[in-house]
Amino acid sequence: MQWVYKSILSQAWGKFFDFLEYKLKRNGNELVKVEPHYTSITCSHCNHISKESRVSQSQFICKNCNKELNADYNASINILKAYLCVGNHRESLLNILTKVESSQRKLRHLWLGSSRPP
Repeated sequence: MQWVYKSILSQAWGKFFDFLEYKLKRNGNELVKVEPHYTSITCSHCNHISKESRVSQSQFICKNCNKELNADYNASINILKAYLCVGNHRESLLNILTKVESSQRKLRHLWLGSSRPP
């Protein structure tokens, strides 16, 4: 019975990606699929792979270089790196990360400077 559930779930994801790809192409964009394996246990700084680096659901501390990051942020950098390796992309990883970090600082400043959201 479990295989039926997995089959239905995989069909739903397949339809979702087909629809997403259609919508992106219609608006002049493209869907790029990257291999997600090991992105949550690979250090985005030194590329060391270790399950022990994933300290908790939200914390990543590399066992090789001791880089400490939010686990989701670390994985997102690894996914971005994989994306940049897939094809010809105009922006370098450094340019994209600089934009992301700048946006994060602006949002943090706005949030700290105003009343907290409910």
